[in-house]
Amino acid sequence: MKLFIVFLLVYSCIRSTTSDESKCSTEYRDACTLNTFTIGNDSWIDQLQTVTSIGKPKTTIIKRCLLTDPVAVQNVMELASKLFTELSVQSYHEQALSLTPRLAIETLELLSAPPLKRLTILPNPHLRSLYIVNSAVRHIPETIVNLSNLQFLGIEKSFLRLLDLSVLCYLPRLTTLQVLRNHISLLLPVHESSCVSSLRDLHLDYNQLTTLDIAVLAPFTALQRLLLQHNRMHSLFASQPTSFPLLQELQLGPGNNFTWIEFEQLNLPETLTANLPGNQFQQLPTIRSANLPNLQRIYLDGNQLSTIDLAQLQEHQQLNGVDFSRNRLHTVTASELTHLPNLTSIELVDNMLESFSLANCTFPQLNYLYLKGNRLQFVPAEVYTSELSPTFMLNLEKNPLRCASVQRYSNLISITTINPPLIVTIARKCATMNYNGSMSLNKWNSACCINAP
Repeated sequence: MKLFIVFLLVYSCIRSTTSDESKCSTEYRDACTLNTFTIGNDSWIDQLQTVTSIGKPKTTIIKRCLLTDPVAVQNVMELASKLFTELSVQSYHEQALSLTPRLAIETLELLSAPPLKRLTILPNPHLRSLYIVNSAVRHIPETIVNLSNLQFLGIEKSFLRLLDLSVLCYLPRLTTLQVLRNHISLLLPVHESSCVSSLRDLHLDYNQLTTLDIAVLAPFTALQRLLLQHNRMHSLFASQPTSFPLLQELQLGPGNNFTWIEFEQLNLPETLTANLPGNQFQQLPTIRSANLPNLQRIYLDGNQLSTIDLAQLQEHQQLNGVDFSRNRLHTVTASELTHLPNLTSIELVDNMLESFSLANCTFPQLNYLYLKGNRLQFVPAEVYTSELSPTFMLNLEKNPLRCASVQRYSNLISITTINPPLIVTIARKCATMNYNGSMSLNKWNSACCINAP
């Protein structure tokens, strides 16, 4: 069971309100028991035990908890841990937090703790999840290793300035470290000759890591997700051969400033998604299949690409999707024969394409080709007669298409299916697109176009 406490003040007396369970259920879903407690000593826990034993609610909420001197928050939490496995505190007003063996809960959340500066951690075999938000904590103490069964550690919206990776080697069960929205600008490398770690998810987004030698993370071979977006990062490299055999998601954008990226000494053999949106790339980064043999998706939307040669992707035979939306693309070509047997989607939304052709391309599994929001005047319907793919959906919404071109290929959009081969616009939306011509085709589809002068 879970106990949710809102500590509003730390002086006066303890009480909770109200007993209106319908109101409680509205404010706190899947709750609840609300009751009033007069607490001047430890006997309050006996009252709480009586309430929680009736009906066995999932969550008990003390909506307002006003503590008298000398009653301490620490004492309240330790007593509550006799009944509950999870404790969530909405507002914590102490400067210190002590985690002792007497705190016999599995999950502790401090959802807002602005005064909190110090963490004192004694050996505690119970705690599996510790989550602190909006605090004044400046570093993770070495005594964090006293939480021998910790699986999740989250310190968000705080004042961490560096992360000592050596500490993680002494938390063998830790699978997720979430330190986003701090001020981390430096990762201290592991100095131990061996590091036993189960770390799978590392959240470093919204920090100040402008450059990163990813080799410092080499001891954490169980990593599956590495999130580094919103760091204003401009350099990522590996100073020595580095392998992450299980990494599936590498999030490097948006919110960074990459113009190039170095994968040469990286070995990422697992099925991988490369997320590089919202950076400053002016050309496709060099990604070799020798380094990323199972690359499945590439997101480069929101960059500054002006031209793309799809032949650069030929070696990535496992690729199933690419997104080049919101760039400055004028041309997309294939300089040589390009066969991608697993490619299912190409997204080129909101670019500057005036013409489009995929000559030299065969993508037999292609399902979606998104060309919405470009400058196309003519339907590039030749893609349907090429060796691109036997059947797929072409989206040309919000292009200044000539009516003659739309009429010529109306058979592709006038069928009575929800997903026609050619989408020119959404039904009944012509008026919002500022085009001076329109055709009503059927109940599912309409077309907007420009009448040639």
